Amino acid sequence: MSILTIRVGTEPVRSELALLTRRLGDQTPAMAAIGNLLQGSIIENFETGTSPEGVKWKPSKRVLKHGGQTLVDSGLLKNSVGMEASATQVVVYEAKEYAPIHQDGGVIKREARQQTVRLKTYTRGPRRGRTLFARKGKEDRSMLANVGAHQIKIPARPSVGVKARDWSNIKFMLLRWVLNGQP
Repeated sequence: MSILTIRVGTEPVRSELALLTRRLGDQTPAMAAIGNLLQGSIIENFETGTSPEGVKWKPSKRVLKHGGQTLVDSGLLKNSVGMEASATQVVVYEAKEYAPIHQDGGVIKREARQQTVRLKTYTRGPRRGRTLFARKGKEDRSMLANVGAHQIKIPARPSVGVKARDWSNIKFMLLRWVLNGQP
């Protein structure tokens, strides 16, 4: 009887295993690539006026009255989208203090207060003879006004989230990272 012996050493695959271990230990490049993908996806939500699930946002009163796009009048919220990547995770965020009320909706309760009202009466042009609210420094007079307590209802207009297509891209990026070292 003859015996066939096959010996397989781990030497040829040890360097590959070590490389995979390093990649799985520090995934910062992959996490940064995922963060960039999600940032772009959130900015796209602002541009289309939709949630990550594709649901159209309720138009703001400003948009209904003057036109434009909801949540992008000044662009401050959209431009505050950022991310932080580390070895094991990525955090994508909107860096404005008012982001949560727009994301989740809610009620803003305002107390009664006194406030300076700035007015300007126009003497020329299409606004001639009209008195309108003015910005600080542009007024021709100001006065102290009492503002009663009131509530402002803000509907939810979610912009931060992971879209279905983002998940497939994330899986692909992670697979490329593990196999090739490129996210």
